[in-house]
Amino acid sequence: MFELLKKMKRKEWLTAGLCAILVLGQIYFDLRLPDYMSDLTVLIKTPGSAMSDIWQTGLEMLGCTLASALLAVICGYLAAQTAAGFSYTIREKVFNQVADFGQYEMQQFSVPSLINRTTNDITQIQMLVAMGLQIMKLDAVCYHRRLCRGAACHDGNRHCGDRAACPPCAEIDG
Repeated sequence: MFELLKKMKRKEWLTAGLCAILVLGQIYFDLRLPDYMSDLTVLIKTPGSAMSDIWQTGLEMLGCTLASALLAVICGYLAAQTAAGFSYTIREKVFNQVADFGQYEMQQFSVPSLINRTTNDITQIQMLVAMGLQIMKLDAVCYHRRLCRGAACHDGNRHCGDRAACPPCAEIDG
């Protein structure tokens, strides 16, 4: 696989890097949602809270959700572009190599085998690249949640998310 990744062009590496940055933005917005939910809960339970404060927090929460969704769409597009460009490069190299085969090499391979190698295998690599760029988000979020699950909070329960009252939660959420 590393030999194949060496064949990626500079443009494809740049779009993959941009996709990684967009995934970090998605993670940021997704991890902000529980904070907004906590703020909303406090505002709703506090007597005398202004309705405008509740609306403001709700709109900020909606903004985070929309920003995360927009970044996901852009990242999906860039991941597809990167994977398509990468598979085009690989197909081109395979075609040129097969075109340079002599009579002896052509008799060593069957036509179905060559067709399989130039379509199915490269399509599998294309899907791996496209899905791998988008799945980075899940890895980071799951890792963060795994850290949180192991924390013992101020009341002995699992991660409560109350950074003000719970030092272990403040350390994890940092």
